[in-house]
Amino acid sequence: MSDVDNEDKPLYCSFCGKSQHEVRK
Repeated sequence: MSDVDNEDKPLYCSFCGKSQHEVRK
């Protein structure tokens, strides 16, 4: 798990406004 997976989920905070870590779990 990278710090920021732009190729997998580039809009992690775009739809929820949280860190990619918050969205994944």
